[in-house]
Amino acid sequence: MSFQLTLEEFLIQNNISHQAWLDSQCDWEALKSIAADHILKISNLQKDAAIIAERIQGLKAVHSVRSRVKDPEHLISKIIRRRAEGVKKYEAININNYSDIVTDLIGVRALHLFKNDCFDIDQALRPIFKVDQYEKPTVNYRKGDNPEYLERFPSENFGKKEQTAGYRSLHYILGVQILDSTRIVELQVRTIFEEGWSEIDHKVRYPNFSNGALVDYYLTIFNRLAGSADEMGSFVQDLVSHLRAMQVQIAEANTEKERSMQAMDDALKRLEQFKQSDEDLKQNIHQLRQELNQLRKFSSPTIPNQSRGLLDVGGINAAIEGALSQQKYIEKILAQDSDLQPANPLRSVSNIDKLLYPNYSKILDDISGASTVAKALEQHDRLNNLTKIGSISQGLLGPFEDKSNKP
Repeated sequence: MSFQLTLEEFLIQNNISHQAWLDSQCDWEALKSIAADHILKISNLQKDAAIIAERIQGLKAVHSVRSRVKDPEHLISKIIRRRAEGVKKYEAININNYSDIVTDLIGVRALHLFKNDCFDIDQALRPIFKVDQYEKPTVNYRKGDNPEYLERFPSENFGKKEQTAGYRSLHYILGVQILDSTRIVELQVRTIFEEGWSEIDHKVRYPNFSNGALVDYYLTIFNRLAGSADEMGSFVQDLVSHLRAMQVQIAEANTEKERSMQAMDDALKRLEQFKQSDEDLKQNIHQLRQELNQLRKFSSPTIPNQSRGLLDVGGINAAIEGALSQQKYIEKILAQDSDLQPANPLRSVSNIDKLLYPNYSKILDDISGASTVAKALEQHDRLNNLTKIGSISQGLLGPFEDKSNKP
């Protein structure tokens, strides 16, 4: 491959006016030497471009990557146009420094699906490459683009440039270390729709027909359609994200509903258990009250515990002691009957003896020989009544006089 065009052929083929050539003050032979040198380096540049593209392909949100090495004719055309425009850094360009001045000898395009993916790509680029080593990254936008979207590019990290032709892209100049040399690479980050429009625009507009009004008109419409497609893609992306968020919320709500229903079911089961426990408790309390009342009846000192076949031994013993005391008293009276005179002649000791003593003896015998508790209690009551009669008899007898002791 060699650069064989004459100056006139080159100017016509690349749509450069004679006046622009004069304004550039370029030397044709110097330009041809630059083109020849670049042709010799194209093979190595293509290999380096492939390596760089592979690195960028692995970054988050990158859909696809394209790379190219600048065509020799486009290189010379760019030098002429920039010098004609008065771009300062091109004034002293030559065969030794053109690879440092022209920063897009290797061009890489990182394409993404959705408009907002460019922010993820930017975050992935910065730790790997020195994105501002040569110049600050630039946001190329079209007039009428959403200002809120543009505000997401902070001024400390990005420059902003309005493109009248409708060109949209993030533009980086990267210094990429490959072996022992540093390659300057132009990286453009754009959506797939912008890439489609840009390819058609570049094919039609650059370098020929760049001033065709009718072509510009339709390319502008095409650019707007590409922008609308990007907006629609972003809308669909946001819609899907919203729907997914709703699905997550619905799933969480259903999970919470199931959890609440399970908690309510568990609570109902516990209430049923508490109800049963309460009924059991009431039954136990009722039973305890019955047993307490029964115990109160059993603890009465005058009522024997017939369920156990026992008597009120203390009461019976007291009655027996009282009866024996009365018996001894009567016996004493009887033993002294001949010597004693009752104060009341209407009463006779022998009559009392006949009334009381035999009854005492019989009752005591009946108590001792009682075959049942009920019969023993019956004799016990008889003994008490007889004791009362004995007490009365003592009052009736009154004091006795001992004749033998009188003077």
